[in-house]
Amino acid sequence: MIVDAEQLHPEVLAEIKDSRAIARYRTKQVSTKLIVLSQDCDIANPNESIVELVPAKVLNENQERKGRERKFDKPSNYGKLIVRFGGEYLELDAGMISAVEKATLSAPLNFLGELDDREQRILIDWRVGRYNRKPFPDAFNRLFKKFFEEQGLWDFLEQRCDEVSDVWVYVSPEGEEQAAQYDVSVTVEIDQKCPAHVHNEVHEKLYSALKTLHEVTGQDPGIATLNFGQISGDWIFGLPRCTVEITAMSEDISLFDIQFLRTYNTAFACYPD
Repeated sequence: MIVDAEQLHPEVLAEIKDSRAIARYRTKQVSTKLIVLSQDCDIANPNESIVELVPAKVLNENQERKGRERKFDKPSNYGKLIVRFGGEYLELDAGMISAVEKATLSAPLNFLGELDDREQRILIDWRVGRYNRKPFPDAFNRLFKKFFEEQGLWDFLEQRCDEVSDVWVYVSPEGEEQAAQYDVSVTVEIDQKCPAHVHNEVHEKLYSALKTLHEVTGQDPGIATLNFGQISGDWIFGLPRCTVEITAMSEDISLFDIQFLRTYNTAFACYPD
């Protein structure tokens, strides 16, 4: 929910500022709007005494454009995020989050509304992703991320966001940051309602891209070799125990698979403009 901060008493605003975790943020003013991060059940729970809030800075057109150019409207930068509220763009800064005693907010609040479902999902992913993500090996990730961006694969998946649910990646050895070679598989999770022609289109696009990356890294001794066993049929470190299909329906990805697969940061693909 979004609260009108302009209606709060000065002592409440002072408490919100003082309740920020990082000292240097405590001197910054509270924006005209506040987003309540705590869930409704926690707010209603009498045994839960804390409410988390984050100021929402209303951006002008120039600020909004610059923020979107830096992809702050996608939950991929865990320091800042831009969400839409009606016709406004609101900027959130993780350093400005306050943990405030409920008693501080006992006076009636002026609620301005709620973020829509899309923006709420982005907000949740932004907060959860800060903690609930396991990094990929550096040598793999640099090559993989750069290739996806240069080949326009994020844009390709974003345009099919209604059909693409997630991107799952298998990497071995997963604990070696600078290995000379990695076994890799990429599986795009397809929604059950995806039309067959879109499913085939995604499969063909990914197969072609992964084949290219497999060949490029295999021929350059100056970079790590990314061996896509799902392309070559050969696995350096042994056949994975999980699915290695390039595309798979949601119902075909099991909890057992998820023990070995990790979701890639698909913020760009899952949340189109």
